[in-house]
Amino acid sequence: MDIINNSTNSTNSNSSYFGEFPNSSKFLYELLTIAALIVSTVAIIANFLTALAVRKVKSTSAMSSHFRLVLNLAIGDGLLALSVLFHHLNQSLNSHSRSKCFYMIIKSLNSTFLLLILFNLLAMATDHYFAVFKPLHYPTIFTKGRTTILIGLLWALSAISGFSDWLTPLGRPKKLNYCQKVYWTKYNEEYVVFVLAPFCFVLMTLVYIKVYGEVKRQRNRMEAGGANEMLRNNKALFTTLLIIVTFAACWLPLCFYQVTLIVISQVNAKLLLDRTNLLMTLDKCIYNIMLLNSIADPIIYAVRMREVRKAYRRLFCKRPIRSFDSIDNTHLTILMNNGEQTTAQDSYKLPNLKRTSTSSIPCYTDKSDKMSPTT
Repeated sequence: MDIINNSTNSTNSNSSYFGEFPNSSKFLYELLTIAALIVSTVAIIANFLTALAVRKVKSTSAMSSHFRLVLNLAIGDGLLALSVLFHHLNQSLNSHSRSKCFYMIIKSLNSTFLLLILFNLLAMATDHYFAVFKPLHYPTIFTKGRTTILIGLLWALSAISGFSDWLTPLGRPKKLNYCQKVYWTKYNEEYVVFVLAPFCFVLMTLVYIKVYGEVKRQRNRMEAGGANEMLRNNKALFTTLLIIVTFAACWLPLCFYQVTLIVISQVNAKLLLDRTNLLMTLDKCIYNIMLLNSIADPIIYAVRMREVRKAYRRLFCKRPIRSFDSIDNTHLTILMNNGEQTTAQDSYKLPNLKRTSTSSIPCYTDKSDKMSPTT
């Protein structure tokens, strides 16, 4: 996680350079460290609440393969933020020479959770592909059991790749302990991330290009009766694309930075050591940018997913959401038993949907429901 150490394997301790910081640089470094601690803490809380909210999703699609993958993505984002938080705490509280094992474990966990998020996004792309191209067979392909197995495989592959650094310290001097051998190997598990990331992004791009073409073709021939279903599919597709773009925007600076340092360390390691102060400051900045992705995802879920918004209300409101909360007041109508039609906007006046007050906290069903809060 400390890019300088990962790339050169030749620095001693972050704190050993601290005395060489000019006052202005030292202040900026400490400010970025505090910002990283705050951002990572916020990201952990946000994703923990998102995971709880997704677990409370109650609809016909509750805990479908898509929502299971969303739940797994929220867990991955939260754990990634947790690993970064541990990294900064370890960096601030322990000297690097006394915490090589903890340092290497945190670094491996960071790579593991990065790969887990990446693989999860690829799995979500596959989920959309089958939902669009095999709609009739989709429920039998992405069953609960198969989705659980898929998520387990994602975790296993991510862990093996993220901890691959621990499999390479053979042939090292016996005077070094195992953690020191792992620390001083020239191999880095980031190499696996750099190889897999472009492959996954290219594959996801090809999948979504094909899916977009099929969705556009189906839209042109879709009858009015299927417009609502098509709209929901398009919204879910756009939400996933937004998550992928956000991940790429927040992760690519870190990727380019690491690749650049690794290349320079092989050519002229002294060049890095002469600019340690600058590199340590850049390290903090880039990890803060990466953490923004873990905060952005819960916001995307809340803004783009109606079911997640309702689940948040169930999580924070003391009374349950009314059964007609999912009705769109401007487009849908409710058929009465006598055959008459009543708009959804007036449906709350029906006897079986009568409001009962059990809490002083207003629980709006959606932005369109603010005209009838439950109080």
